[in-house]
Amino acid sequence: MDSLCLKLIELLKENAYMTSGEIGEAFSVSDRTVRNRIGEINELMILSGAVINSARGKGFHLEIIDEDLKLLKENTCDYLSFSYYQSMAVSCDDTKEQTAGNMSKVASNPYLKSSEWGWQMDPAGLRIFMNELYARYHKPLLIADLGCGGGRNAAELLRRYRNAKVTAVDYSSLCVEKASAVNEKAILAGRCEVIQGDVSHLELNENTYDLVTAFETIYFWPDLQKCFEEVYRITKQGGLFMVVNESDGKDAASLKFETIIEGMKNHTADEIADTMKKAGFTDIMQFHHPSKPWITVTGRKK
Repeated sequence: MDSLCLKLIELLKENAYMTSGEIGEAFSVSDRTVRNRIGEINELMILSGAVINSARGKGFHLEIIDEDLKLLKENTCDYLSFSYYQSMAVSCDDTKEQTAGNMSKVASNPYLKSSEWGWQMDPAGLRIFMNELYARYHKPLLIADLGCGGGRNAAELLRRYRNAKVTAVDYSSLCVEKASAVNEKAILAGRCEVIQGDVSHLELNENTYDLVTAFETIYFWPDLQKCFEEVYRITKQGGLFMVVNESDGKDAASLKFETIIEGMKNHTADEIADTMKKAGFTDIMQFHHPSKPWITVTGRKK
């Protein structure tokens, strides 16, 4: 429960009845925000027996005792965890194409790609939603960037997800030093940590991260399935694993480098997707650049 909800409860404790307009004026928020928060409060208080009722012509009235309020204040959450499956669209045109999702059928969004189950994903919308969650509850959203290299991608993740905390991992001590320098301000602010580690045996807590990324790095991961299983272990239920490569495993330039650089192994999008599936990930999606051999493969932990 966030601070606004607690303040709203305190306000209703001091007043017999208040309209949503009066409450909104007290906190400089809209009538809709007041009603949404009252709905949230009632969902949270249902087990304690406390409730906010409404009476026509009078407004909202709180039925609560001090013991209930004490429980609500003392038992707050430490972090937010959520499961994202799809984004939905609606249309007034009944002839519009529908999604093939097995949970519900809604209008198909022509600007979004679909998973193998027909569910449409909206990364930009998910980012906006994550920002709204943090703005409301001020609880951490966790991201891990594996094979962080010089730390530029970790910095971009911190820029894009301004309310998230990023853990950047690399096998090379030189890369850890460089990534730490690039993200020094974020580290000092408590938003980033850079650690040296082996992706086949990560010293990270299980079921922790909302997003795990691997940019231009799995070429050098030994035993890809074992590494992906480690990623699965640290990913939170409902979390996303994203692999981004500038090689689709077929382009001549990358195949040439494979013969020159020791330990390098290119992978096709299908190979990456298949390994993700074997590691336990579902809702696997592939994205190909229209003119370059760049690929992105994502999988979700259910």
